[in-house]
Amino acid sequence: MGKAIESRQKARRPHLFFVAAGVALSLGREGRADSIYWQGVVGNWFNANNWFDNNNGLDQVPGGSDSASIENGGTAQISSGSADDSELVVDFGSAFVLTGNGSLSTGQGSGEYVGNSGTGIFNQSGGTNGCVSLALGYYTDATGTYVLSGTGSLAASGNENVGAAGGLGIFNQSGGTNISGTVSLGGGGEGIIYQSGGTSASSSETLGAGGGGGTVYQSGGVNTINGGLGILSGTYSLSSTGSLSAINEVVGNGTLSQTGGTNTSVQEQVGGIYNQTGGSSSTGNLSISLNSGSVGTFNLTGGTATASNVYVGGSFMGPGGTGFLTVSNAGQLSVPGNFRVWSSGQANLDVPDTTVGNLSIVGKGIVNLNGALQINFDAPANDPISTIVGYLQTGYNGGTWTGTLGIISTNAAAGGRVTTLGYLDGNIDTTDSAVVGPNQILIKYTLVGDANLDGVVNFTDFAIVLKNFGQAGTDWAQGNFEYAANSPSIQGTNFNDFADVLKNFLQPLPGGGGAETIGDTIQPLATTIQVAATSLPEPTSLSLLAAGAVGLLRRRRKTKTKT
Repeated sequence: MGKAIESRQKARRPHLFFVAAGVALSLGREGRADSIYWQGVVGNWFNANNWFDNNNGLDQVPGGSDSASIENGGTAQISSGSADDSELVVDFGSAFVLTGNGSLSTGQGSGEYVGNSGTGIFNQSGGTNGCVSLALGYYTDATGTYVLSGTGSLAASGNENVGAAGGLGIFNQSGGTNISGTVSLGGGGEGIIYQSGGTSASSSETLGAGGGGGTVYQSGGVNTINGGLGILSGTYSLSSTGSLSAINEVVGNGTLSQTGGTNTSVQEQVGGIYNQTGGSSSTGNLSISLNSGSVGTFNLTGGTATASNVYVGGSFMGPGGTGFLTVSNAGQLSVPGNFRVWSSGQANLDVPDTTVGNLSIVGKGIVNLNGALQINFDAPANDPISTIVGYLQTGYNGGTWTGTLGIISTNAAAGGRVTTLGYLDGNIDTTDSAVVGPNQILIKYTLVGDANLDGVVNFTDFAIVLKNFGQAGTDWAQGNFEYAANSPSIQGTNFNDFADVLKNFLQPLPGGGGAETIGDTIQPLATTIQVAATSLPEPTSLSLLAAGAVGLLRRRRKTKTKT
């Protein structure tokens, strides 16, 4: 038996040395009292006949200072009682099963190794397992698997290393409790965690810790990280009912993919890719591309995301790398605080309900708005309307909406001057209280001439232009639709704005919405007004055109009633 066991003692882990006060202390296997090997097939841990002490040739159960090795392809089981050892190795097609109210404590040695040089499985559906460290899949070509389910409780006070020095480590949790100091995936190998249930807690978790690959698939359960989550490489996939929380989340060169569940953090730093298509996420500060030279992307195409503050292309401290934020499809973003786009950042807002507390665009930063953006500021004295109009002017670029900074619109740029961006200030445009309230600014992709931003150009907008025609100091709600290079306080409502109303009169917004329907009058009436507009010799004929348009509309209504 001794020779057979010796033949399996290959590719052991290197000894760990610590130097203190000039004394080298080896924590290698020679420091153990005994190395005891499992020689049973499937049996009870506490049966001495299932063990062989390679040092003294006796059959004996491992004690607290002994190294226990299960390496013969057999399975050791504990369903009740308490077992102690200094090191546990499960390898070469072997398994360890912990159930019921059994207990295993690996306390004095270097830890528990499942799949050291070959294949090992630790299956825990009950009981408690306490150790200093746990390593799954240590050396190259080794595969270590830990299955935690039921009421099992695992506590690794030091670290859990999944895919340690070149092997493949797999941790599969569907229930139970897993508490550890640090969790490392891909410390030179490949680490995979599947969590569909149970609870997990650690001080930190790192994917791609040692240059290897790390992947987490969390579809359920709770994963609480009391320090930082670092995705240096690989992917963290959050779905279904999974709940993830951390103090700091750093997406380095890896990917955080969320299709469901909840993700909560104090700080979120994206230097890689964060794709959210569902579920909910919330954080304090969201920094996209914090560090210079990095490229960070946050794509929100579904679900809800809330961040106290958002910084695209940097952080609250200053500019960083190249950052991209895109909110589209069914994604919803709410930022009650600062929304800042640094010079190397771009925010693409394609949805109708993005809200922020304050908008700041620095240098050549760009906000590409193809939906609606609402700014909720705290007091009339802090109304940023002049700044917002300045952003719109730089993006307007002569009506092309292709500016290289400020607020642009790729949809408006492709709309042939039919569509544009309009704005309302609730502290100034009080007649539009149904659209925007006090201490609010609404910027919206709409038709040119839509003065009240209700999505259609009709007689209401027509009347607004007539009322304010020839006046200086007017804004969008007063019929000033064109952002000249100079201030709107100088560029008032004029004939160009009236022509804008006629151009889109009763027409639908491209890509959605609908025209105002009044019997069969839409196209004939709009055509009539537009043709009349082209023949106007001067702005003084506006009142005559307005009267004619109103008369035409009334006559068509009466005709429709008689028929």
